[in-house]
Amino acid sequence: LVIILSAITPIAILVGGIFNSLAVVTSAVVAIFTSILGAFKYHENWVGYRTTCETLKKEYYYYQMKANVYKGASDPETLFVERAEEMISRENTLWVNTQKYEKKRRDA
Repeated sequence: LVIILSAITPIAILVGGIFNSLAVVTSAVVAIFTSILGAFKYHENWVGYRTTCETLKKEYYYYQMKANVYKGASDPETLFVERAEEMISRENTLWVNTQKYEKKRRDA
């Protein structure tokens, strides 16, 4: 939506007339949406979650095939759970630290 409205704005300005009002409205909407996206970090959070998800999938495939660190492991099930929990914990810690940083930044 932000991309489409951003593209429409200069066209509305170029056409002129009544479309100048449209340009003002689309500019305001783009500014509001961009601020919301920046404040809540939707894209950054999604990228982090997808990265963790894909890493966990890869780890599961290694576990299933008894490859990588699972090859010759005495207790592959426990090793898998420990490694998966470590990845999830790392993602949670990163999220908490990001939230604390953002709160400090907003309070300053």
